[in-house]
Amino acid sequence: MQRKRILAAILSTILLGCGGEGSSENNDGNVGTTTPSTPPSWLPDNAPSSLTNEQQRSFIQRATAGASAHQIAEIERLGYINWMEQQFNLPTISHRQTLEAAMPSVDATVPPSNCGFIKPSMSAARDGIWWDQMLYGDDQLRQRATFALSQILVVSRRFSYIGRHPQSLAAYYDILQQHAFGNYRDLLEAVTLSPAMGSYLSMVNSKKHNPKRGTYPDENYAREVMQLFTIGLYQLEQDGSAKLDSMATQSIPTAKPT
Repeated sequence: MQRKRILAAILSTILLGCGGEGSSENNDGNVGTTTPSTPPSWLPDNAPSSLTNEQQRSFIQRATAGASAHQIAEIERLGYINWMEQQFNLPTISHRQTLEAAMPSVDATVPPSNCGFIKPSMSAARDGIWWDQMLYGDDQLRQRATFALSQILVVSRRFSYIGRHPQSLAAYYDILQQHAFGNYRDLLEAVTLSPAMGSYLSMVNSKKHNPKRGTYPDENYAREVMQLFTIGLYQLEQDGSAKLDSMATQSIPTAKPT
């Protein structure tokens, strides 16, 4: 299954912060929840079938933007595994479509005789849509996963094009939402082809190498995608620690200079 690995990574990160494995016995302080008879394929083998009260509090902090009383009750009723499965299947709310639908209302707030001195803030509208979905959206797990991806595959509205066209930032966030539970390779392709990323890391006007014209490809994104988005600067062990050379003193670069 395409999404199995990324889902397992998400779940492992959440559960590592929950403080160890749970127990299925309620007299050990576990929350009385429903456990699926057949574990889903994305569930790591060492994942607990249920969580203690302390683990559930930690889980909620990491899996949501700050759960409401209703969400807490839902997780307790369903169990965290069934709750996650339910979250995976919730529809995605498009930030771009919501922003475009709001544009006429935002434009209508400007007096017709303002002579251009008052301009509607589509950037502020986009911010409001982001906060509303992040804090109050039903798909809390997707929102947390998407926010985490946005801190890795970064674009910024401080860049002039994105700042002037907030719908491009909304569309970019939609890409992260759509691939939040999917395959990282597919996510990386969608990010690479995104106008927002193309503008932010300057490959949008990249030229082929042409000695006669003195043009060279823009290597900015190529460098970032290798160093920050994928393989990194140095080789790593399975636990994330740096691989060392035979003398155990130096990290081993992922690419050797030619």
